[in-house]
Amino acid sequence: MAGWFGKRGASPQGLGSPQDLPPQRITTSNWGPAAAPQMAPVDTDGISRIFSKELFEGERGEFLRSMGFSPDALGNIAQTADTFATMEARYRDRLEAFVERSGAIIGDGLSVRPLFLMPETVWQSQYRNFLCATCRLYPAGPSNVFFLAGTLQTAKTLGLPLQARMPPEEAHDFAIQIVGVLGEMFEKANERERAGLAYEGARGLGTIMTVKLFDPPQY
Repeated sequence: MAGWFGKRGASPQGLGSPQDLPPQRITTSNWGPAAAPQMAPVDTDGISRIFSKELFEGERGEFLRSMGFSPDALGNIAQTADTFATMEARYRDRLEAFVERSGAIIGDGLSVRPLFLMPETVWQSQYRNFLCATCRLYPAGPSNVFFLAGTLQTAKTLGLPLQARMPPEEAHDFAIQIVGVLGEMFEKANERERAGLAYEGARGLGTIMTVKLFDPPQY
């Protein structure tokens, strides 16, 4: 597993730094440290928040919660490059832990391995900020993960595929196309529609990619 995930807790390589990215489309801010409001210092867990975690303690925290606020609500997270890296690291840790637990449970020499439906390279493209900041979608997030059989015996026993029907390069090109379509829909939507379209539409990309990667041609 180490070869796929890297060391647990290490910084993910899939998101890249703002200066290494091509010009961004749709969500164009570079989301560097300066993008975080001055009121949003980095909390101890590596995430910048509009209302810090400390504010949710005691009576003040009870008041904020009564008003509908919470420390990890999407609207309370200041979207910066550091936040992107922290969120992706969280998802990777959870995914790695799940794979380890599943291997221990199914046993008998059976194993699964995760595949990112949209390759990590998509997050190194002109849509990285759109996916992270607007859609809140990350490479290791559950909406972008499919489980392959880790061995031939696993494939026979569980009925899982051993590999996708499309190489990563083609998967990248197709993913860029469908993210672009979602971006165009987002730009044309009104303000009321945009938040739901970005969040729900991005999670539907995994379904489209699953069909493209694993279903046989219907013609």
